[in-house]
Amino acid sequence: MVEAVLFDLDGTLADTAADLGDALNGLRAEADLPPLPASSIRPHVSQGVRGLLRIGFAIAPGHADYPAMHQRFLARYESALCNSTTLFAG
Repeated sequence: MVEAVLFDLDGTLADTAADLGDALNGLRAEADLPPLPASSIRPHVSQGVRGLLRIGFAIAPGHADYPAMHQRFLARYESALCNSTTLFAG
């Protein structure tokens, strides 16, 4: 018997790029870095936190700062979830 069915609608039904970009740019602001434009962020949102931290800070898993920054990104995203998210047309 099936106990649960999970759907990941992030990027499929819901366009969450703006909220993900806000989380990334919030981290950049903490580091006294200028925000990245949405047009630079959008192509990387499908790569998740890993892709966003790569373009925002040039770090990847294995970097000493990555685990803490990963958690800070998720906390920022969670606190502002769905502020700018919209459904894709159609």
